[in-house]
Amino acid sequence: MQRLTRSSARQREEETRPSLPSTNQNSSKRRKQSTENTVTATGNDQVSSDKVAKRTPEEPSNPTTAGTKPSASNSSQQPEQVQNQESDVEISEIPESDVSYFGYCSDDGGEVQSNSKVATETSCMDEQARRRQQQEDTEEVAELLGVENSVATLLLRSVAWNKEDLLSRYMEDAEKVCAAAGVANPAAVSLAMLSAQVSDRECSICRLDGPLAFSALSCGHSYCDCCWKRFLSLKVEEGETRIVCPEPSCSLQVPENIVRQLCDRETFEKYSAYVENAFVDESKTCVWCPYPNCGLSVGTTDSSSKFIICAQRHSFCVECRSEAHAPAQCDQVIEWLKKCDDDSETFNWLSANTQDCPKCQSTIEKNGGCNHMTCRKCKHEFCWVCLGLWQSHTDYYSCNRFDPDKVKASEDGKAKSRAALDRYLHYYHRYMNHERSRKLEEQIRDKAVLKMEELQKKEPQRLWGDVQFVGEATEKLCKCRVVLKWTYVFAHALEDSSSQKNLFCFLQEDLERNTERLSELLESEVENLLKAEVKSEVLALAAVATQSRLKLLQGVEEGLVA
Repeated sequence: MQRLTRSSARQREEETRPSLPSTNQNSSKRRKQSTENTVTATGNDQVSSDKVAKRTPEEPSNPTTAGTKPSASNSSQQPEQVQNQESDVEISEIPESDVSYFGYCSDDGGEVQSNSKVATETSCMDEQARRRQQQEDTEEVAELLGVENSVATLLLRSVAWNKEDLLSRYMEDAEKVCAAAGVANPAAVSLAMLSAQVSDRECSICRLDGPLAFSALSCGHSYCDCCWKRFLSLKVEEGETRIVCPEPSCSLQVPENIVRQLCDRETFEKYSAYVENAFVDESKTCVWCPYPNCGLSVGTTDSSSKFIICAQRHSFCVECRSEAHAPAQCDQVIEWLKKCDDDSETFNWLSANTQDCPKCQSTIEKNGGCNHMTCRKCKHEFCWVCLGLWQSHTDYYSCNRFDPDKVKASEDGKAKSRAALDRYLHYYHRYMNHERSRKLEEQIRDKAVLKMEELQKKEPQRLWGDVQFVGEATEKLCKCRVVLKWTYVFAHALEDSSSQKNLFCFLQEDLERNTERLSELLESEVENLLKAEVKSEVLALAAVATQSRLKLLQGVEEGLVA
């Protein structure tokens, strides 16, 4: 393995590690600033010096307290510079904005992962923040238009919570806007339930007569209170938030205050929750994080990328709501996942967790993220992915390339189908391998964190920043794994004989080679990783792998591979 060096370990450590609270007086100032601002997340993928927004590492702030949009502050920053000199690789700079210091700040909180020339900030809102934002918008519109809050809510929902659009339309034709929103004429808007009157007449819903309490909206359609309660409760149970008057020919909507007035507390709380969720569902500038049990919503207007990472570090695509899948396109991802689901039984059989040693045929189980395998029985070193000699994975690294000559397509239809399946399985196997490796490496990271905490207890003089570079490097490694996983989906869509495919495979194999080198090094014992020369090598390899990842994404973005 090539040795990665720095002129001075102390100099490298000072350049690549931001000041910690215990060693920098400015950290308290950062903490104060971070608590005053809305939780934001800045992309840290750097492509070129004029395309990147620089972010200074800050103290962590609670992602569940964001309620207002942050002000974007973007500035350029020089990219990572890597110089290859014979057998040594010297890192001249490792940008702060590409370093995640988990435990102090979240590198991924809102990162724009790819396909955007400028890294922008994006805001996240939890349940309380959404409720505050919804209330602020409602009260502002109600005050400007001189209507009740319930009316303002209905008006805002009719235009997907776009205040500017609503005010513009309302000034042009208020009656038309109110009609579209299902509220009464603005000159006579009164959404309060008309005073209940006891009458002996028959209710047109339940057909009961006798002394009954009747109520009606401003439209005048009157029904007994029992029917009103049953009607509203049924609509709420169905998850309906746009409840209109029971009269078939009437389009007047039942406002929130009427639901509160006629329904029990449990029903109204359920209705309120539906309305709050509708704030995101109906908005064109806010989307839900699709990850289970996340509950955060993410603003999309302040992001130039379709790939967003929420404050809980869940990366996803705004357009197709799946995992962030750069460099693959949405249509390629949808087609790929559908194909995987259609042939799930075949893939379950082919995706076994063990493989036989190519030399002695002993069964081997993979228990780490690195693909460099060594058979315990015969000491044979091979690649887990292609089962080839590990020594061949150097300058002539070709594990990622699919060789169509290995699959001889026959005129026979069955042979052609088999050839297509073999081609597909080539990419599927590597796609799943990187996903498994990523999960294993996340476990390694968690174990490393626990080990670092133990080391700190044994050596109190050791600063947390001195040991958490392992976490930083593993974060970068996981990002490379995710991109590598989706490169095989992208490659599957390219023609095997195209020049674009060859160029893409070159970029892919460069990223894969550096990723595997970093993965193998990170599987060392923590005590070994804390050695100055090993730490230097880890930091340098992490920077090299990151640059390889960015080069690949940039190549796809700029049309070198399409």
